[in-house]
Amino acid sequence: MSQQSLTDDLAYLRDMAEAGQNAPLLGGRFLAWWGGLTTLAYVGHYAIAEGLMGLQPIAFAWMWSAYAIIGFGGYKLLHITFPTSKPGAASTGNKVSGLVWTGAGITLFAFFSGAILRSFADGQASEAFVWSVPLVLGV
Repeated sequence: MSQQSLTDDLAYLRDMAEAGQNAPLLGGRFLAWWGGLTTLAYVGHYAIAEGLMGLQPIAFAWMWSAYAIIGFGGYKLLHITFPTSKPGAASTGNKVSGLVWTGAGITLFAFFSGAILRSFADGQASEAFVWSVPLVLGV
């Protein structure tokens, strides 16, 4: 590698860093949506697990299915109403943030899809739901 190539690479990285240094992250509305909905879902999960509502364990699958439908519906509505020309939307921080949240969403979708399908197939709540809290917190 030549000295000029290294200098060009460093200049490029500096330009990228400076371009996004004052741009705020724009995904707060999505975090608030999913965080609030997930909190409500876990309160419902706890209520079902403790028998506070007198529901059968299959209610876990129904509740999480409703969570997914309501969650994705609200997400799509937020996405449609989100102005893509907002200043800072093209910053490196916002691009990386979007990719990270997409990866997290795909991971959680795969996990909960499997847990829900297993629950419907067995006719009872899957043991996977026990591990959902640490998984969600970890992701």
